[in-house]
Amino acid sequence: MPLTISTQAGCAWTTNSPLPWVTLTPTGGAGSGAVTMTVASNTAFTPRSGTVQIADKTLTISQNAVPP
Repeated sequence: MPLTISTQAGCAWTTNSPLPWVTLTPTGGAGSGAVTMTVASNTAFTPRSGTVQIADKTLTISQNAVPP
């Protein structure tokens, strides 16, 4: 899922995902750009959620459990 970052030229930003099942690329940049978020399938029988950081925004990611 691509996410757009809109900012002034030269303004530095970073991304951070402490969740092993969510990957953000690239991990940083400057000026406007795009970040791709890849979320692995949840193969567990319990839901999961957590937060990631993109620039100055915190996003909550939630996934339902796999039906038994």
